[in-house]
Formats: sequence, C-alpha cells, structure tokens
Amino acid sequence: AQPPTGLGVMASSDDDSGLVVRAAAELGVAVARRAVAGEGSDQLVTLLWTASSGDGDDDSAPDLVLKRPRAASGDGLAAAQLVISEMVGCMAAAAAGVPAPRLRLVAAARGDALPAPAEGVKVAVGGDGWWLVETAVAGEPLYMPLLDGRASASMAGDAFEATAAMLRRLHTSSLRRAAASGDTRWGPLGAGGVGLHASFAEAVSARLAAATEGATCCADLARALAAAEPTALATADIDAIAAFEGRWQPLVERLAAAGPSLLHGDVDGDNVMCRVTEGGGIAVTGLVDFGDARFGVGAADLVQLYARAVGLPPSLGGGAGCSDDAGVGGGAPLAQSLLRGYGPIVSESSPPESGATDGEGGGVDDAATQVAALHMLVLLDLLPRAVKRHARGGDWEDALEVVLRIVRQATALTAPRLLGGSSAAAAAAAAATPAPGPRGDDDGGSPGLDG
Repeated sequence: AQPPTGLGVMASSDDDSGLVVRAAAELGVAVARRAVAGEGSDQLVTLLWTASSGDGDDDSAPDLVLKRPRAASGDGLAAAQLVISEMVGCMAAAAAGVPAPRLRLVAAARGDALPAPAEGVKVAVGGDGWWLVETAVAGEPLYMPLLDGRASASMAGDAFEATAAMLRRLHTSSLRRAAASGDTRWGPLGAGGVGLHASFAEAVSARLAAATEGATCCADLARALAAAEPTALATADIDAIAAFEGRWQPLVERLAAAGPSLLHGDVDGDNVMCRVTEGGGIAVTGLVDFGDARFGVGAADLVQLYARAVGLPPSLGGGAGCSDDAGVGGGAPLAQSLLRGYGPIVSESSPPESGATDGEGGGVDDAATQVAALHMLVLLDLLPRAVKRHARGGDWEDALEVVLRIVRQATALTAPRLLGGSSAAAAAAAAATPAPGPRGDDDGGSPGLDG
C-alpha cells in the first residue's frame, strides 16, 4: 500500500460554518447550536446539537461531532490519513462491539483513497477537502474525575480494567478479520485503509529510523539522545536499555507472529470517556478519537495508560513500587488493573519465536513474563517518542522517565525459559550481546509499536 498522493486540503480556518451547513444538508438534520470543542495542532473539532436533541442548551449533550484536519498539520496526505484512520477505527470498533463514535458522513477530496464505508455511512467527494461527522460519545475524559477528587482512586481500577477489556475486543476482532482477509500489513494507514508496511520488522525499522537516522535498536536511540542531551542518560542506563532489549525482544517477536491488530493508537485518559456513578465509581462509556489508528501488536494500545499508571502517585493508584518480581509497575494497582482487564499478553497460543522453548517454570503465563512483554512495548514506543520530541523541542522527559524506571529495575527480573536455556544463562547472554535490530516506526499519536 502506498500513502494517498495528490490529495487536496481546504484552506486553514477555524470557521467551519460552511461545513456545518453542508453536513446538515447531507444528513438531513437541523443544527440548533455548534461549539468549537478542540483546537489541537492536527484538527478542529466542532460539537453539533441538532433540533432532535432539544434546544441545544448548555446542559444538553451534543448529538454529533464534526472533525476537520487543519491545513497547518500538513498537506493533503496528512489530512487524508487522519480521516481514513478515524474512519477505519470507528468501523472496527463498531464491528467489535466497542462503544465508540459511529460514522455518519465522510467527506473526501478523492473517493478512491477511502476504504469501503460501513452501511449507513454517507460519503461526499470533492469540494471541501477531508472531514467527517460522527456521533458523540457521552461522558467526560477518564482522568478528570480521578484527578479532581469526584471519583475515588480505589474505583479507578475498575475503569482501567474495563478500558483494557474494550481494547482486547477491538484487537481480537480486527486480528481475526485481518487473518480472514489475508491482509497482514502493518503501521499507519494509507489509501484504502491498509497499513503502509509489509512486515512487522519493516514497520519497527521505520519507527526507529524516523526518530534517529541509522538507528536499528532502542540502544541506538539512547546513545543518540545521550549525545544530544548529556545529562539525560548515564552510561549505565544505556547499558541497561541494551540488556533489557536483548533479553525481552523475543517476546515482542512472538506477539507479532500472530499478525497485526487494529490499534486505537492514542489511548490516553483524554480519549477514554466515562461517567461518575453513585458512590464515586467510574463507568467507562467508550473510546474516542481514532485519528491515529494503525495496525500493530495489540497490547501496544496499553502503553500510554500503563505509563500514566506508573507515573501517578500511589494515592491515585499509581507508582512504580514492586510487590513481586514482575518489575516496575507490577505493584501499581492501576497497572495491575490494566493487565487483569486485557488478559494474557503472551499466551501459549501465541506463535513461538524460532528456537524458543517452554521449559519447566517461568512459562508464558508467568506474571513476570506478561509484564516484561508490556515493558518491551513501552520501550519500543516511548523511547522513539522521547527522542523525536527532544529533537523538536517538545516535552520528552516524562516518556524517558518511565523507560528508565523500567530498565533500572529490570535486572531483578528472572528471564522465563520461554526464551530458551536457563534463566541465568539467558540473562548472561543478553547482557553480553548487542541489542537486536531493527525495531520501530513513526511517532504519530500511537502508543505505538504499530508494527
């Protein structure tokens, strides 16, 4: 698959009056009120109240959401990819029974770049560039009631667990559909809604190279960041990253052998909607913003929530304390809730890496193995993200801090025999062997490993 080319994009403007009029005409609805809800760097989001929702007063929830990529976010390719990703993600969520926006209208500068729309989705080609209209999901972002005290930290675990279970349904459903169709492409979505990379290794290589030219492993990224920011990483940290990557990369290869799943791509607390229940509980109402949807290892969608859980103070259910040998986050309640809701990341049914064996003890169902697999996804996502943000002058310290918390304490992990040989021998070999390459893909909004 190739990125869509020769695509038009409308002029940059924060006034979507014309699009609102066109959307209302296409959908046959009357818009009573509209309000700009988000002005991010990549798109403008406008909330729409239709006549069917009443008078559109301040207390009523909107019916529809209009999303239009900003011209400032890139050329027609960037706008097309955002709309195509949102379209594919929303349709995949609907097929999996995951609460999410339902598409109503997709407008495209070129119809042949779009995937086949689901039944009931209107398509308008030409005229106003790339934009779409979808239904609104009720609720508020997950972290708002947690951080402002309206919901108890003890109940937040239920929300994390429910979110992980939703993601599991999305990943399992899309994995089955990809296997049935024979589509095994990875990475960001191009024309037709398929991945841009032919293999997992190609997608991972692209991610690393996008962060640092010539990088073939995470240790290369660490060295590049240390060269650019001498106080960011000590030599011992770079060595720890190389050893961790060398020890646990076979787990990710094992996951990738199952094939690509459709990832939401940006599962942060802002994109998980919820409502506060009586007694201070949190009920998850759905996932929103699939503009970074991509194909990758499913559990990579847990990375941002997991990283946030590790970084939260213990009073909010976070922290990096370890209650066992599962590594950083193993003892953080919210991190445990994510793993409990998602289920085994690595399982006996996962295709094994060539030469790997399951010996006595330390099998794939071992808790340390499950956490190590997630930690490898954290490393492969957050380290490229930190390097790219540093180069752009953005906020990179938080992502690097989570990586360092993991690798600094990872020496306490016991390598499972899934990797072959004794744990001691595997650990010694990993410490003495350069980290494998190539790994990674572009930055995007994904907690990434989209390939």
